Amino acid sequence: MAYHTHSGLNQYKALQQLPADQPLDLLVQLRLRPEARYPDGEIQSANEAYERYSREVYGVLYRAGAQTLWRAHFMLTLIGPEQDRWDECFIQRFPTVEAYRSLLGDTEYTAASLHWDACVEDCRVRCLSAVPGVGI
Repeated sequence: MAYHTHSGLNQYKALQQLPADQPLDLLVQLRLRPEARYPDGEIQSANEAYERYSREVYGVLYRAGAQTLWRAHFMLTLIGPEQDRWDECFIQRFPTVEAYRSLLGDTEYTAASLHWDACVEDCRVRCLSAVPGVGI
C-alpha cells in the first residue's frame, strides 16, 4: 500500500490538523519486496522499480520544496525486534505541512505510486518536527 496515497483515515485527519505553515520532516523506513510485481503481471527487480518511482517523483518533490536531508541503507536493529529490518531509511524535509499535503492531490505523484506499490513490501513514515538549533 502506498504511504502517500493510502494512509489510514485517522492519520490523514491528524495530518490535516497540523498547522499548514509548520515545517515538516518525514522519517521514512522502507522494505522492498524480493521482486516488483505490477498489476499487469510484469515482474522486475524491486530496486529497478524503486528507482523508477524515485525518478518520476523527483520533479514533483522539488517543486514542493522538499529536500532529502539524509539517506542510508539499513544495517541492523540494536534495540527492538531483530526481525524489524528495512532496506532504506531517509529523512525528507518539506518547507511546510501544506507543501507535503499538496503532493496528495498531484496526479504525477500519485501516478508514480504504481511503482511504489509494485516494489515496497512495507514502510513506516513518521512526521517529525525538528528541534530548533539541533542537528542538520
